[in-house]
Amino acid sequence: MRGKAMTRFDCVIFDMDGLVIDSEMLSFGLMRDIAREQGSDLSFEEYSPMIGRGMDFFEGYIKELFPSYKGTANFLTDYQKRYKDALAEGKLRLKKGFLELIEAIDARGIKKVLASSNIKKAVDSSLGALNAARFFDAIVYGELVEHTKPAPDIFLKAAELAGTPPERCLVLEDSPPGIRAAHAAGMSAIIVPDTIEPEAEILKLCERRCDSLLDVMDCLD
Repeated sequence: MRGKAMTRFDCVIFDMDGLVIDSEMLSFGLMRDIAREQGSDLSFEEYSPMIGRGMDFFEGYIKELFPSYKGTANFLTDYQKRYKDALAEGKLRLKKGFLELIEAIDARGIKKVLASSNIKKAVDSSLGALNAARFFDAIVYGELVEHTKPAPDIFLKAAELAGTPPERCLVLEDSPPGIRAAHAAGMSAIIVPDTIEPEAEILKLCERRCDSLLDVMDCLD
């Protein structure tokens, strides 16, 4: 799927988990470890519905999966502690091609906004561990909007902060909920799959499918 040149856009909106940072398999592994310690298990198929979704979905879904969790507080608290420890141990990485893409976008004077369904505490911790907040002109967290992805609220907020009309924004996403949110916001989108291969329905909502952020650079000119 060949996309149009990115130079027709004034702002690029980045998802975070699975797109900017290589966090999804790290998160899955931590959650699976917690589940196994409680005598249960967590398959990737059970984990995948959480990808691209906000805390409003996450909390209810976890309660459905583990209604009798007996951890020190609750599943979410245990997970957040282990994720923080993983960051301190240097287990988080930027995704391939991110730095090169940022440099190319900056060279063209295009704005950059990060838009995540995750909570501010988690976003700030992840970006802080990689010193990556400095790359963005603005950051949108899940708490700043009423509804998270697949609703369009987060991307519309990103456009507002950038002072850019939605039709002049390009969204980079790795998940189906993110692509649906971009489409609902009236924005163009490129999908860069991470752990989930997009189905035909999702690809129809995209300008292009790229294997990595390095491939997104082909859309610049």
